[in-house]
Amino acid sequence: MSNAMKQLSRLAKLIFEIEIDLGLSDLSQPEKLVLMAAHEQSDADGQFQTHQLLSHPLSAKMARPTFFRALKQLEQKELLLRNPEKKRGLYTVAET
Repeated sequence: MSNAMKQLSRLAKLIFEIEIDLGLSDLSQPEKLVLMAAHEQSDADGQFQTHQLLSHPLSAKMARPTFFRALKQLEQKELLLRNPEKKRGLYTVAET
């Protein structure tokens, strides 16, 4: 195995362990990617808009139905909260 593959393997193992520590191991891969993009794109109040995630590198190549399904599942799991004051597109990252 090349050195680069060994490094990639170690990094994947580290990410897996962090996901377990954060309680994210039960999430699907699209849910994890959308949640990470949401955390990165959120402002100081934890708010973000869906269009920000649709252009984020972690979720930009995701099929739209997959993206919106993951967003809905994260909302159902109360990891992302829809802003009731705006009809659509504005969410808040839940405090964990």
